[in-house]
Amino acid sequence: TKINDATPLYNIQVPLESDERHEASILAKNNIWIFSKKYDPSLKEMSLLVRQYDANTGAEKGSVRKISSLESDALGNKGRNFYIKLSPDESKLMIVSEFQWKKKAQNVTIDVYEAVDLKKISTCKTLDTFNTILIENFDYLVDNAGGVSYLFKYVVTREQQKTGIGIGKTIAAKSMVLELTTDRDIELGETKLELTENNNLIVGGIFYDKLSDAERDADKEAKAGIFAYFVNGADLSLMEKNLDYFNTDVYTKLTYVSGTIRKKPGQKYYKYYGTQTVKGSTFILFTHRN
Repeated sequence: TKINDATPLYNIQVPLESDERHEASILAKNNIWIFSKKYDPSLKEMSLLVRQYDANTGAEKGSVRKISSLESDALGNKGRNFYIKLSPDESKLMIVSEFQWKKKAQNVTIDVYEAVDLKKISTCKTLDTFNTILIENFDYLVDNAGGVSYLFKYVVTREQQKTGIGIGKTIAAKSMVLELTTDRDIELGETKLELTENNNLIVGGIFYDKLSDAERDADKEAKAGIFAYFVNGADLSLMEKNLDYFNTDVYTKLTYVSGTIRKKPGQKYYKYYGTQTVKGSTFILFTHRN
């Protein structure tokens, strides 16, 4: 529905079939793009469909078309996802076609289009291993130049259950990778990838002390904190790394209403929202509660 001064100008009724599921709606360059997902068991294929509407009038432009697809297998269509995102200036539209399954190499294709007419300008396959270890992508971004970036995670050692993360980027057929290392034995919690105004990248989130079984048995208190990696978007070189524990106020001021029981720092609930830059200073935004 388009509204002007609280008056509806038009309503769009999208004729999805009974086996279609709405995936995303994108407004860009005077177009409304409606994406839906449909599985065809006879073809063993999961398809991403798109419909185009004029953002000024609501009129449909052209007919529904298939813009991407993923093959299924004996296990069905689970583990297959599509992600649709715009660049910050809304000139580029990225479609990620992702297949991930436990103990199998992932299959991820990223297509970038001009947002005005969905003309494809690039396509790439992401990595499926890092240092011969299977990886799993998450959190994809596209910049104004059509470069795509994503985070990936992998299990470094199963014995210690240690997980590593890294960044992958592809632009103009050039692929780059950066492993995000830390000198502390920590567990990374919620993690987010952001694009700055000058096309650099920020990887931030929550971390927790990693305790051994003996330390847990001894009831050692695990601390928590915020981490942020600042990465050059042109060559994926690391510009700055910060890992800071929350101050004692975060631990001591968060108590149950009764005041009788206080969760340990590493057991509290933290929510990472990302960063905000104001007058050249970058602020990390998060909340915390029991």
